[in-house]
Amino acid sequence: MIKHFTTKGWRQLSGYILPVGDQLVMCLNPLHSEERIRSTMGHETSHVILNHEFDLLLTAEKACVSGSKDEEDEADWLGAELLFPRAAARRAVLQSIPIEQVCQHYGVSLEIARWRTNICGAKKMLKRSHK
Repeated sequence: MIKHFTTKGWRQLSGYILPVGDQLVMCLNPLHSEERIRSTMGHETSHVILNHEFDLLLTAEKACVSGSKDEEDEADWLGAELLFPRAAARRAVLQSIPIEQVCQHYGVSLEIARWRTNICGAKKMLKRSHK
């Protein structure tokens, strides 16, 4: 399995949480970018914070292998909030900070930075103030 996920299948597995005794072990794919690893950490940590039930959670390229759609959506939202909080996204938009600078400062992907700045409400606030 390790050989598969570190060679031709390296994109198929992002990370997972494995219960070991009374501890949880998070394993992350070291072949992914730092931003992708942080995103996986945020997502998997969110499952724990949200007290989602699991025996093993695997985060693959497209989605978590274990868990309901609602739980996955919750983990996506909280994971993104942990990495790039709504208040920080709002501040970045209101101060016209370039998205690339936001990515570098928070260590997030362009996809997460755009998602968070688009949903934080600041763009609507700016539109209203310029009317």
